[in-house]
Amino acid sequence: MPRVLVTAAGDDIGIGAMQSLMKADHPVIAVDMDPHSAGLHMADVGTTVPPATHHQWPAVMAEVVRDHKVDVVVPLVDDELRELDRLHEALSAEIPIIVPRIGLVQQMLDKYESYKLLSDMDFPIPETCLLSDMTHFTDDDFPRFIKPRFGHGSRGTHLAHSLEEANSFADQSGYDRDQLIIQEFIKGIEYSSNITVTRDNRLLSVVIKETPIKRGMTVWGITRNHPLIKESCVQIYEKLEPGGPMNVQQMLSDDGTPYVLEINPRFSGSSCLNVEAGVNEFDLLVRDAVGESVEPITEYDSGLGMIRYIDQMYIYERDVFESYDY
Repeated sequence: MPRVLVTAAGDDIGIGAMQSLMKADHPVIAVDMDPHSAGLHMADVGTTVPPATHHQWPAVMAEVVRDHKVDVVVPLVDDELRELDRLHEALSAEIPIIVPRIGLVQQMLDKYESYKLLSDMDFPIPETCLLSDMTHFTDDDFPRFIKPRFGHGSRGTHLAHSLEEANSFADQSGYDRDQLIIQEFIKGIEYSSNITVTRDNRLLSVVIKETPIKRGMTVWGITRNHPLIKESCVQIYEKLEPGGPMNVQQMLSDDGTPYVLEINPRFSGSSCLNVEAGVNEFDLLVRDAVGESVEPITEYDSGLGMIRYIDQMYIYERDVFESYDY
């Protein structure tokens, strides 16, 4: 089986990816910058690396790939996605990296630019602007949702109920105002859908989840079979032509409009729920990356829920990984 390098071994997304790949008997090599990451002890091989923003990160990743005979690389952190050009340069051309096409990755990581692109493509999105352009707002325009222009999950977000509250949050956020976006608050049901797409842009699956509880990540999610959300996701796939995995977050408003909240150009933290429901998107795209034939999966178990909880691992002090010296 192809040997897979997975990043973010200390986070929910990395551990979920590792567990999903191991279900399909893939040997997993896990990396993280934190030597206390539990996933480093769960994988077949674990090792520490510098943060993706460090100049040594691509070379260290390439060294891990060579030393452990890695066949496929799966980056799961937005900071890593911003460094894809450097990673491609460091790796052998024969080592595939499972991400969408690089141009789309860069557009989707900038939430403000992604909203403009999706609006130009006529997808429904909440009214959005930079916080620095908020001068025309009055209290009648609230509530409004504030989030970092570059970020992931619900980290650093805030629902402001007045202009004063929005300004207060901005002043205390640590962000410049042109690094925050403010958007119309849409009331409705939130969905998180994973779109699995091969390197040659064949659609393999769309798995839809309702996400009633999120605390920086999906804590309680349920798979759904929702024709309108699926139709919207297929349209997004057709227009964006990702050539890799995407996670689409939408709010289905009370009037039945599927507003696009954001698109993550990677696997998601709830991808492991898709695996339990019958679609192992990690295995599908790893096998596609090494040239195996993979077929679309149109059915999955609807109504299956995932509850996240805190667990612990016990190791001897001598088994703690060393921090990478950089």
